[in-house]
Amino acid sequence: MAPDHRGNGYATEAARVMVELRFRKLKLHRVSSQRIIDSAPRRESATPTADATSETTSRRLDHAPPETVELSLGCKMTTYAIVQTGGKQYQVRPGDTIRVESLPQEQGENVELSDVLMVSADGEVTLGTPNVTGAKVTAEVAGHGKGKKVIVFKYKSKTRYRRKQGHRQSYTDLAVTGITVRKS
Repeated sequence: MAPDHRGNGYATEAARVMVELRFRKLKLHRVSSQRIIDSAPRRESATPTADATSETTSRRLDHAPPETVELSLGCKMTTYAIVQTGGKQYQVRPGDTIRVESLPQEQGENVELSDVLMVSADGEVTLGTPNVTGAKVTAEVAGHGKGKKVIVFKYKSKTRYRRKQGHRQSYTDLAVTGITVRKS
């Protein structure tokens, strides 16, 4: 076909038809998906929910998120500590397994972490300045490993300078066995 001289921007009639078909397909897809969403059956529960401040009732859709349940104030307090190792801070509880920077101990050995920044035991919080005196966390080395590979790519434009290097950070898994605090 000859070029289109009507000024609509298409070089041939075939190009115009192809663009129009794509647009129609996209428009049909949008319309049909909107109809599916709008025509989806919504079941309403007929049980009225009463508000504490007013006696009005409202209907709730079944696919609405469930209401939150308030926790009782008499929940059991647990012992936890915040320790620092490898330049990072971790919140630990007895029985937890944490992944820290690589330590020189072998698997199965016990480790004492003495950089304890905070301890909470039986609802009583003890803050350190910077460390809590007499507090320590004991843990057992559960294993060693390497993390996922990270690609370090250096690039400078217009000078053909490209350097690619990979890195896998070593880590140690610690199983926390206990938290001890010496009362002063």
